Amino acid sequence: MRGIAAALAASAVWLAFAGRLPVVRLPKPAMPSPWVWPASLAAGIAAGLVSLGLLGVPLASLVIGTFAAAVPFSIDAGRRVRDRETVAEAWPDFLALMKGRIAAG
Repeated sequence: MRGIAAALAASAVWLAFAGRLPVVRLPKPAMPSPWVWPASLAAGIAAGLVSLGLLGVPLASLVIGTFAAAVPFSIDAGRRVRDRETVAEAWPDFLALMKGRIAAG
């Protein structure tokens, strides 16, 4: 009950100072690249079959195949982070260039 009372009190204070309730905007979920699903399926099946041939334990092969299927998603997420960082690092250079052009007339 204390948590609910604290949330209501915080909402009342926010409403008193801001005049409106906060708007929560959730970002759109990032869809993986088109190559990720087929690559994930192929990696999972290949790793599962190889581990089944080597180990002979179906449950362990299923787990290994599942972990192998997650690898393409991790690679795609890492690529997206690197691309986003590259764009973010380019902004200071762009702003300095524009400042120079404006100063030059």
